Amino acid sequence: MREKINRFINSTKDFPVISALAAGFFPLIHYYSFNLTLADSQIQLVFLVSFFLILPVIMMLFFRIILKQTKINFYIIPVLNYMLFGIFISIVLLGLKFKYIVAIAVVTFLLGVFGYKFLKKIIVFQYLLGLLSLCFLVPKLVGYFNYSNTWLEQDDNIMLAEFKQKPNIYFIQVDGYANFSALKEQPYSFDNSDFETFLGTNGFKFYDDFRSNYYSTLSSNASMFAMKHHYYFKPNDVFAELHNARKVVVSDNPVLSILKHNNYKTFLICESSYFLTNRPKLSYDFTNIENNQLSFFGHKTNKDKKDIRTDLKTAILENKDTNNFFFIQKMSPQHIRYHQLPSDKMEEERNDYLERLNVANNWLTEMIDFITKTDDNALIVIHADHGGYVGFNSMAELVIKQTDKALVNSIYSSILAIKWPENKAPVFDENIKSSVNIFRILVSYLSKNTDYLNHLQPDKSYIVIDKGAPFGVYEYLNDKGELVFNKFE
Repeated sequence: MREKINRFINSTKDFPVISALAAGFFPLIHYYSFNLTLADSQIQLVFLVSFFLILPVIMMLFFRIILKQTKINFYIIPVLNYMLFGIFISIVLLGLKFKYIVAIAVVTFLLGVFGYKFLKKIIVFQYLLGLLSLCFLVPKLVGYFNYSNTWLEQDDNIMLAEFKQKPNIYFIQVDGYANFSALKEQPYSFDNSDFETFLGTNGFKFYDDFRSNYYSTLSSNASMFAMKHHYYFKPNDVFAELHNARKVVVSDNPVLSILKHNNYKTFLICESSYFLTNRPKLSYDFTNIENNQLSFFGHKTNKDKKDIRTDLKTAILENKDTNNFFFIQKMSPQHIRYHQLPSDKMEEERNDYLERLNVANNWLTEMIDFITKTDDNALIVIHADHGGYVGFNSMAELVIKQTDKALVNSIYSSILAIKWPENKAPVFDENIKSSVNIFRILVSYLSKNTDYLNHLQPDKSYIVIDKGAPFGVYEYLNDKGELVFNKFE
C-alpha cells in the first residue's frame, strides 16, 4: 500500500477524477457519521452523493477541458480540490453560511495557487480522513440496518378500538415546559400562578408530578406515539440516538392508525421542521411545512421558527365538518441551550428559560382562547416532551450520572393539563403519570373501554449514561417517581 501511495505522489500524471472525488469523500462520510438520522431518506442520499462526489467530478472535467490551452491550466486541479474541500467542510460543520463559504473559498484559492506542489499529498490525506471517518459511520449503519419495528406492536387489540365519542383533539406540545409542581420548587423557583389560574378558569385539570419517560424530544415522542417503551433500542457509545424516531412520530404509528380507523382527519402543525428534517413519509393528512420548504442538509439549517397561529386557526376554521386530531408543536420554552460545558451558566440559563416560558404562556393563552371559543366540546391536551433541564450548566451534563433528585426531576418533569369535554375527566385518569401511557388512556376514554388499561406500560424514566457509570441505558425514576439508578439489560 505504501508503495502504491508513493508511486501516486511521485507520478507526473494528473488525476482529475481522483482529485475531485477526494474533495468530497471525507465531507460526505463525516456528514453521515454525525447526521445519519437527519439524512436517511433516499432522496437525500441521492442529493448528497451528487453534491459531494458527482458535482466535483463534473466541475473538474469541465474546467479542465475549457481551460486546457490556457496558462492557468496547471492550477485548475489543485485550486478546485482545495476550494471544494474547504467549502464542503464549512457546509458540514457550519451549515450553509454564505460569509464563511466566501472566506474559505478565497483562502483555499490562494492555497491552490501557491501550494499546488502538495496536491497529491493532500489527496492522500483527504482519502485517509474519509477512511477514518468511515470507521465511525460503519457501527451506526450496522445499528441502523438492524433496526426492527417489532417494539411498536401492541399487546392487545387496541388498534381496532372503536370510539364512542369523537371530539376534536388538540394535542399541544410545548417543548421543555416543566410541570407546574416542579416550577414551584428548586431549581426553577418560579411563580406561574397567573397562567395556572387562566387554565383552571377554562376548565383544565392539572396532573402534578407528570413526567416524560425519556430525556429528549425524539426519544420521548417516539415512545408516546408508540404507546410502548423502546429503551433506546440497543444504543452503543458511538450512536445513542433512537433509530427511526422521526418516522415513528410522523409516519405510520399506532396512535395515527387508531385515529384513522375512527375516521379522524389528522393535522401536523409545526413551528419548526425538526420532525421533518429527514423527509420521512407522512401519515398525517395535512402538514403546514412542505418538503419544498426543507433543506437537503438536515443540520444547522431550518432554524427559523414558523409563526403557526395563522396555520392552526385556518386549519380549525376550514375543517369544522370532520373529526380532527391536531398535533401542534410549539418550540417554547425549550430547555437550556449550551451543548458544551461552560464554567457557570446555571443562573443565566434559568433566567433565559423563564423568559421563554412567559412567551410560551402568552402564546398558549391566545391559542386556548381561540380553540375554546371556536370548539366548545374539544379535548385539549397541553403536554411537554421533557423538562427544561434548569439546574444544569449545559446539555452535556445530562449524560453524566446525577444523584441530586431535583436535577433528575428537572430532566423529566413536564407539564400535563387536559380540558376534558364537558369538564368531566374519566375516573381512571389517575393512571396518567407519564408520556408513554397518555394515548392509551385517551383511547380508553374515547372508546369507553377500560380493558385497554390492562396493558399500561411501566411509568419509568430512562436515560443513556455516558459518564460517571459504565455506558448504557439506566432507569432513573421508577414507577413511583423515586430516584433510582438501575442499568437496563
